[in-house]
Amino acid sequence: MRQQATDVAAAIDRVGAARGAPEDTDWARRGAAALLIADVLEARVVEALEEAAAQVSDAGEPAQTLLGDPDEWAAEHRSRWREEGTEQTAAPTAVRRDLVIETLIIASLYSGLFFVYELITWSWSDPFTLAGLAAPLALAVTSRAVEATFTAARARRSHPGGVIAAVLVGAVGVAVTVGTFAVGNGIVLGPRAPLGALGAMVGYGLLAWIVAQLWREQPRRAGTQEPLSDDEWLAALGSALRTRGDMTGARIATVLAEAKEHAQDAGTSLPAEFGPPRAYAQRFEEDRAVRARRTAWLTTAGALGVLSYNVITVLDGTPSLWGGLWLLVSAIIAALSWRTVRELR
Repeated sequence: MRQQATDVAAAIDRVGAARGAPEDTDWARRGAAALLIADVLEARVVEALEEAAAQVSDAGEPAQTLLGDPDEWAAEHRSRWREEGTEQTAAPTAVRRDLVIETLIIASLYSGLFFVYELITWSWSDPFTLAGLAAPLALAVTSRAVEATFTAARARRSHPGGVIAAVLVGAVGVAVTVGTFAVGNGIVLGPRAPLGALGAMVGYGLLAWIVAQLWREQPRRAGTQEPLSDDEWLAALGSALRTRGDMTGARIATVLAEAKEHAQDAGTSLPAEFGPPRAYAQRFEEDRAVRARRTAWLTTAGALGVLSYNVITVLDGTPSLWGGLWLLVSAIIAALSWRTVRELR
């Protein structure tokens, strides 16, 4: 009897050890990456790699020859799990420890962008101010709060509801960031802005590492869960479908109504008829057209925001080359997004 690998890395090594061939390890690494990028549960990834290791060992052939392209192999497994009703992705959860660490990492990245900006504009003589230190953190908090608000509101309400909530939170964050610049620009912390930005980047990154070391992740208790009622099951299914991000509100309402009607006709409860709500939600094929259309609208909104900024700078008599370049880049991204929408029609 083959021993079950305990994590993805061990499962990848097992695929490579099946024939003792390094190319099989590379194949397994690519296949695992394709699944993990799609937010597939680690347990499902290990399960798929264990199956691949057994097949390679029994056949004695290279994984590429036996199982095909790793990306296609990963897509086939996701399709099979969807048809079987096997839960393959976990519900998004916000853990305070992760939120703090992620926010500090994002602040480090923003500080890095400030550092690059200082280098590009040759602002070596500019002083490093409190705004240069605090603004990256304000932007990081805003970014993380917008994402968390959108995710939570979309799961509970609807995609448009999530967008509206995220815009409101973003507006507050932008106001706080603007206030940070207005107040902090007058408080000098050092003589060289590039060095200060570089120090802030390293500092925020180091602080994230310290928090990760001191604030240990608590293991999640499995426990026993009470059976869901039909209403609770429908609510959980609706949340899971909205979280996918590729289904319209009308389509979700239809799925909920059809599930309820089918269970009533069968004379059984919804949990007994369809199983776990998240697993059932993952049975439906991805609607790439809906996702692409929403992405196109998002990129268009970003381009309009950059356009508004450029109009304001022109009216103030302070237009900049960088503003024009950002407008060009955002317009190209929006145009490419809409081209993708047309291709998926």
